[in-house]
Amino acid sequence: MYQLKDRFFLSIKIDGKEVPVNFTSFGSIQLSSAVPLFLPMARIELVDNNKIFQNYITLADGVEIRIVMTNSPESSKITEYKFRLFQYIATQAGKGIQYIIDCIYDAPKYFNENSTIGLTGTSSTVLKKLASNCGLTFEGTPTNDSQIWTPLANKTCVFAKDIALHGYSNDRSCMLLCVDLSGRMKYIDYSQIKFDPRRMKTFMSGKGDGNSVYAVRAKKDLIKSGLLNNYSGYKFKTVEQDVTRTANVHTKVETRAMSSNLMVNAKLNQRLSGSRIQFTPVGCGNVHPNFHRAEHQNLRIKSLQSQGVLVAVTDQTEVTLLDPVQYAYVDTSGSNTPEQNTLKSGNYVVTAKTIYATGRGIYYEKFELTSSGQNGDPSGNKSQLSTK
Repeated sequence: MYQLKDRFFLSIKIDGKEVPVNFTSFGSIQLSSAVPLFLPMARIELVDNNKIFQNYITLADGVEIRIVMTNSPESSKITEYKFRLFQYIATQAGKGIQYIIDCIYDAPKYFNENSTIGLTGTSSTVLKKLASNCGLTFEGTPTNDSQIWTPLANKTCVFAKDIALHGYSNDRSCMLLCVDLSGRMKYIDYSQIKFDPRRMKTFMSGKGDGNSVYAVRAKKDLIKSGLLNNYSGYKFKTVEQDVTRTANVHTKVETRAMSSNLMVNAKLNQRLSGSRIQFTPVGCGNVHPNFHRAEHQNLRIKSLQSQGVLVAVTDQTEVTLLDPVQYAYVDTSGSNTPEQNTLKSGNYVVTAKTIYATGRGIYYEKFELTSSGQNGDPSGNKSQLSTK
């Protein structure tokens, strides 16, 4: 393990051999995870001035790559990130060779292997079986959707995403599936995420204690309502066709709102007589009763999560995908008293996490926090906030 600029310690092992980072011009390392991805990814950039990758380590296809980053090599919370080589680019850089090495999380049975056998059970129990078979751990919400789930010879990761798309717990559920940087498959009902202030971490612009409150060093607001509402927001309709009963038409959905002002223009919605219509395949009674309803409400409820913020912190955190968090946007301009903007502050869900470190000793973690809209008074009124 090597220390970089007295800032943090780094260890990179390829095929069991540690890369002597101090004998390279180490550029950066980036570990990325996000809800839409099948698996987390990593990128390593460095310049090899000593022919390490020619004489000592071979960058072979699919070779194991193990990464450790920590503030102290004696810490009890050191996490080893497990990846495999996906591809790399090597170009001449002066007297050395610059390598850009792309990696994917070490779960080849999940990413590369196809599934050919149907599995019986609820979506939650079947996904737990898939996770176990692929070397992933599992955390999930019980569901009410038992059937025989058929993979159609798709890759296991594609099969898992299709199961989640048709997963159903109740008439308000919205099932979300991801794999985080620790190799844990999370299958969570968005409507059952618990926002407990006593347990949630807080991202606060301004001050932080590095433990339960993280100081936001940079932020960027995100609004994605235009695309999402056009696809499955405004008057989106699903027509369920079935040979055994009258066709069902699914339009409205109900779920818990994370904010008081959804990113859906009510006046525009009222002016539209209709929008995109999705026709399901003709059903034959071999799926659970809410199979197509689940797809409709999973798509529509997810499309409501269109407001977000990117925040960067310099702390090493244990926050991971689909964790509930609080975001406190504090404005100190023009006043000696910190004020919280209630329009942007509130409850969010983590939908992406990236860990980034450089050879110059820079370390930060970037999160995408997602909500269904703005909070509080739309006029932007502010309330007092204590940062003690």
